[in-house]
Amino acid sequence: YTVNSEYAVTLVVSNANSMSVFAEAVASSQARANAVGMLVRAREITGRASNSGDILATAFASATYASASATGLSLASFGPIDAEVTNSGLISAFAETIGSVSNQARANGVMAQGTSDTGNPFTFTNDGGAVFAGIAVATPNFKSVTPVSGEVIKRGTAFNFGSLTGPVLLDLTGNNSDGKGHLAGAEYLAPDTRQQIEALTSRYGYIFGNIVLNGDAGTKIDVSDGFTVFDGIINPGAAQGSLNILGTGTFMMVQNAEEGPSKANVRSFRQDAGGVLGLELTDNPLVDGVPQIFADEAVIEGDVLALFKAGLYGEETPMRAATRRSFRSSPS
Repeated sequence: YTVNSEYAVTLVVSNANSMSVFAEAVASSQARANAVGMLVRAREITGRASNSGDILATAFASATYASASATGLSLASFGPIDAEVTNSGLISAFAETIGSVSNQARANGVMAQGTSDTGNPFTFTNDGGAVFAGIAVATPNFKSVTPVSGEVIKRGTAFNFGSLTGPVLLDLTGNNSDGKGHLAGAEYLAPDTRQQIEALTSRYGYIFGNIVLNGDAGTKIDVSDGFTVFDGIINPGAAQGSLNILGTGTFMMVQNAEEGPSKANVRSFRQDAGGVLGLELTDNPLVDGVPQIFADEAVIEGDVLALFKAGLYGEETPMRAATRRSFRSSPS
């Protein structure tokens, strides 16, 4: 689904169906594949869009020099972007390569660019849905439209707001009986992780992949109204924006067998009373690492919920010391 316009575009979009885009490039020397599930490119973007269905973008390339790029949803404004997007379904970007010399795989679940207004910022709400961004260097046996068992899947970028100017609000909620987050979690979470989460809640939002925020002082992530399960790194580069766990929210940061624990690198972190920070821990945290939040300023009033990976735990395991290093500054 593509919209290209030299003029302003007002979004009036409600998708409840399945849209799947698959791009494949196979050559002996060089191959490039690019897949985009939904693209809106215009001088100005306003309005509202919602997805309760599936938006799937998969790119596969096989060659000596292989390059694959997949994007689930892209909103590209050359000027203002004053839009609200809500996802309770699945937005998936998966890029896969087989290259004997060079592999370049990129996946972006949601991308937005343009200029967001301070009084009415660009807003994306994941309302119990799933946003998945994964990359894989595959073997010929594993070419697929969606990730399959046996592939080594690494994190792409679930949300990419690095090219957007002005404030961004990423609202993460999980208490939606119709949301598809738990379905994606059942597919991609490690079995012991999934079982522990499902013992706590039957519905949750699910994010697989990193989150890249911009440098505007008003950019923030708000976690509220139920569980959000996160497998990724917020700002793999410089610290940007703020992370807020509100009184009704639980932010569960899980381990990743290939890339280690989830992390956040933000300018400020706030956890309200009643808000819950979830940390998935292992029997050897000093080697495996623990989920961490690095913040220049932190105000912490809520609770910590620990999940434990299957393992051999001693009578004493130095979880407290490892967890204490999660915060770079003292509460203020």
